[in-house]
Amino acid sequence: MYSELLNHLITIDDTTRLREEIVALQPSVYVIKDNAFEQALQTSVRAWVADLIRKDLQQKPGDVEEYLHGLIKAIDALPIIQIVLAFEPSEHAAKKIAEWFGEQNSEKMLLDIQYQPSIIGGVVIIKNGQYHDFSLQKKMKDALEAEVRRTFFTTPVKTMSGQYLNNVQTWIPKKENRRDLPL
Repeated sequence: MYSELLNHLITIDDTTRLREEIVALQPSVYVIKDNAFEQALQTSVRAWVADLIRKDLQQKPGDVEEYLHGLIKAIDALPIIQIVLAFEPSEHAAKKIAEWFGEQNSEKMLLDIQYQPSIIGGVVIIKNGQYHDFSLQKKMKDALEAEVRRTFFTTPVKTMSGQYLNNVQTWIPKKENRRDLPL
């Protein structure tokens, strides 16, 4: 019943705005004056929102109050996926990102887009408490850590019993990386 309205929602900012419009409509349901709800549709919400609400109410006439409460519940039930980008996406870019996520998932999802230039590039995705870091910052950090470990921390260590341990972290660089000072 609410699918056309919900399909227009891309980000949580969109849902916040629609929710505010619905809340603005709710008092008009209780006004005894003729056409109070219609007047509220004309003055309190965006034209396309008013058109879709009218369309829904014409297709399935019923209690307006119940319809508005159901719409709020439907909005609140939409899953949210948080994405962190190194740039602030335009509305067109946000729409493309939402389309891509829509193709990957069978359900409608809202995007919580955050801007964090420190990730340099790529994206960080957080969904249902799962954190996936595909940022350039992480790739560079991982590569640097691997190189530091390979260079400085893989010298075999001889234990007191005479056995050699490999890949033990020590502060002794490999022989080829040491610079012995001539005496």
